[in-house]
Amino acid sequence: MRRFNSIEMHIDAENVSSKKIGAVISRVAKYGDIRTKHCYTDFSNPTVRPWLAACNEYSITPIQANTIVTGKNTSDLELVKDCVMSMARGRTNLMVLVSSDSDFTSTVRELREAGIYTIGVGERKTPRALQNAYNEFWFLIEEIIQIFIIFLMNLVKSTY
Repeated sequence: MRRFNSIEMHIDAENVSSKKIGAVISRVAKYGDIRTKHCYTDFSNPTVRPWLAACNEYSITPIQANTIVTGKNTSDLELVKDCVMSMARGRTNLMVLVSSDSDFTSTVRELREAGIYTIGVGERKTPRALQNAYNEFWFLIEEIIQIFIIFLMNLVKSTY
């Protein structure tokens, strides 16, 4: 497994459940030091309240994206802006985007063209074009299954 000395993780909270983020962070941490963990959404919206708890539990910086006009991609734009700023500063060598949103396809291509290794994490609904834009793409459901298998293996070990 490749090791990286500067990893950034950007989470589209409007597109992924907070219940799965612990498993994702554990897997990404195997690649090296996660220096930045940002979560983007309008945190004033009651439907994303579970993300506030996840941000506290996993030391993720919540990035408030105010919804001024319904239907606009305010949080997506904030996420892309931060990715582009990091790319311009040359301060990361692995970028992880947690989202199933195809709007990030061109951003991921730009990151790869700049020499940044990219990993995408999303649900089965993630369009193939976005999956193929990344160096690696992980499905969230496999993460849950993998944790469950490890749990079962530990349970069996403790029984004997």
